[in-house]
Amino acid sequence: ITAGSGTNSITTTWSSTAVSGNVSVNASTTCSSGSATLPVTVTSGLTVGAISGNSPICRPATGVVYSVVAQAGVTYVWTVPTGVTITAGAGTNSITTSWSSTAVTSAIKVVGTSSCGKDSTTRTITVRTAVPTQPSTVTGATTACIGDALRYSITTVATADYYVWTPKTGMLINGSATALTTTDTAVTVTFTTGFVGDTLKVNAGNCKGLSIVRTKVITRNTTAPTTPGVISGQTTGICGGGTYTYSFATAVTNATSYTWRTKTAGALLNGQAVSSLTIAAPTQSITVTYPTTTTTFDSLFVKSNNGCGSSAERGLKVNVIPATPGTITTPAVLCIGTTVPQVFSVAAVTGATSYTWTYPTTGTTYVSGQGTTSLTLRFTATGPKAITVKSANACGSSTTSASSSVSPTAACPTARDGSAYDLSGIVVYPNPTRGNVTIAYTSIDNSDYTLNIYDMSGRLVDSYVLNAIEGFNQKELNLESLVKGTYIVSLKGNGLVTQTRLILE
Repeated sequence: ITAGSGTNSITTTWSSTAVSGNVSVNASTTCSSGSATLPVTVTSGLTVGAISGNSPICRPATGVVYSVVAQAGVTYVWTVPTGVTITAGAGTNSITTSWSSTAVTSAIKVVGTSSCGKDSTTRTITVRTAVPTQPSTVTGATTACIGDALRYSITTVATADYYVWTPKTGMLINGSATALTTTDTAVTVTFTTGFVGDTLKVNAGNCKGLSIVRTKVITRNTTAPTTPGVISGQTTGICGGGTYTYSFATAVTNATSYTWRTKTAGALLNGQAVSSLTIAAPTQSITVTYPTTTTTFDSLFVKSNNGCGSSAERGLKVNVIPATPGTITTPAVLCIGTTVPQVFSVAAVTGATSYTWTYPTTGTTYVSGQGTTSLTLRFTATGPKAITVKSANACGSSTTSASSSVSPTAACPTARDGSAYDLSGIVVYPNPTRGNVTIAYTSIDNSDYTLNIYDMSGRLVDSYVLNAIEGFNQKELNLESLVKGTYIVSLKGNGLVTQTRLILE
């Protein structure tokens, strides 16, 4: 209250934080008293709101109404495009317009003014001057089986406001046997028993009429699809369960879906507790979650389907035991020497938790590595030596072994002090390791060597300078600061460049 307090009239100022409420006055004399109240609504400003009315329209046109929501105390000023006339309602919230034959697509604008301020809004009104252009080629299958429900589509026509899809005998468009008017550019056509092969039609439309028709010839198919190709995915080492993805490479012509089936009790297909699952084309993959109790091998199957029938199944045997290890990597030089370790290794096998090595007990001394991917031996006699390895997990061992036949032929070269040195490079043990590891190598003289450790992306993660003496050398390292994973250990110096793989568990 800025003036008039205590009188019959007050002057007020309303701040930006004022809210709606009541203004009340109490009056009194020596004889009596009384009161009165006036509800007051507070607004933060004027908002005109959106313009409603027809768009698009066909010129010429009369009696076309455009409006905004009426608000008390607001006056309205409308602006219309060239070729358009306001025939009624000027100054109000609703006008009636007339569009001449020269009117073009443009904007209508209205400005509202009140004691709370001013606000405006515009809306572009599209004017149609001709029928739409012909739709593009209809995309979809050119053959169909009885019972198929297939998707057909066109690209959007810029001047169209709707589309008319017309079926022929034996076709239902979105369930309708008669012409369907829709704003969608895609429909689903279901082929019923009356379908013998015919033409699907579509027009684009607006208020000026329909475009030239676009057709799609669809013939009746009576042949079931062929069997899907070879299934790819994890086939060994499934012991104890897990989730794996399986797929086949090439889509089957005319297939509308694929049915996957597993014989593993308790397995989930795409997360669902079912023994078979049908997936609509073009999806050609599935995830299978095997239960943790999986301890025996089983099979996975897939077939392709359409309304004409289903193909024969494609099968894939899924085994719980790991696969046979790959080629055994052997030392470059094999010789006899009680101080020279010889390292044999294989690549890790998916699903394997251990490795069983065999080697001759005569003329061979075990050093380390049984149960891992890397075995270290020393040879004490010449002659052929058979080295084999199987992979294993809790469910069993691989059915066959990787094997290598080696034959040390002579004593290992020795340095001047009588110690032996290994021409094949470095030995890293134990491997795998939890952190502490020994690097063993032999130098032909007193020299400096560089030991680098790289991760599998080739990034250098650690480096050492080794002061070697002539003969056999060892360097103990603690690698606990490195993250678990596989690394490459490289040794360079004195003409020697060699490397090996190290697994940090």
